[in-house]
Amino acid sequence: MKNQIFSMLAAATICSLTLLTACDDDDDNAGSSVYKSDATVITTTDGDKLLVTKCGSYTYTYDDEGNLTSLNNYAVTTNPFSLTYESSSTHDSLYITTNSNGYITKIYAYHYNKWDIGEVTYNLSYDGSGHLTKITESGYISEDVDDGPDSDDYFSDTYTITWSDNVITMIKKFEDDEDYRTLSFEYDDDDYYNVTKQYCPTLLCTPLFSLDDEDFERFAYIGLLGVGPDYLPSSCEAYEYDSGYEDSETYSLSYSFNDDGTIYYYKRGSSKYYITYEDYPE
Repeated sequence: MKNQIFSMLAAATICSLTLLTACDDDDDNAGSSVYKSDATVITTTDGDKLLVTKCGSYTYTYDDEGNLTSLNNYAVTTNPFSLTYESSSTHDSLYITTNSNGYITKIYAYHYNKWDIGEVTYNLSYDGSGHLTKITESGYISEDVDDGPDSDDYFSDTYTITWSDNVITMIKKFEDDEDYRTLSFEYDDDDYYNVTKQYCPTLLCTPLFSLDDEDFERFAYIGLLGVGPDYLPSSCEAYEYDSGYEDSETYSLSYSFNDDGTIYYYKRGSSKYYITYEDYPE
């Protein structure tokens, strides 16, 4: 139930990492509330600068200066950096803090409609190479819109990702109790060199394990969650332990690249998904 409501929260999580590097890039985690477009720019092997306009189910639009203006149904403001969705029955807001590189370090998310209400705070950390290393989340989701949350509505989770030689080997989610989920990745030598260091959905979600809230992934695909891995995985195993229940699934992964090094499409099993781009205005 919490996972379903989270995707309405439009906030979300991709992971936290117990990593093999030394220092955290937390010196400026107090950060800024201003959106920085430089973080979203992909520099190709041809030297061109591009912006992602579509990745999986996510669509991004930009203004004439390359600033993000919308993300699916959410309107974006850049100063302060926030996302808002309004309808006749729902209000969702995300207020975002970034570091000096433009990477997101904190999100405060508020959700309200006639069925439920929630507030969640996410804190993100990075290593010295700009890799995302940790996400903690805490807050509440309550179906009692009038009287507010009970003690059982509150939660706190931690995500860890393990990096080795600039690739992701595992993502793990620790929940309130002893339950946890993992994504473990395998790589076939140097088959999928990620020269533009992009994130794509094969790294962040599977049908079994979507890292709790798919809406958080959307920031990774446009560079706002730091530097992606040097290589992309060829397979992924998703594992879940929930109150003594265990489940796992394994997926084969593959990719095709454009001549400029950017990802053209990615495949999970037989399903193929494309990534599209536009020129960054200069």
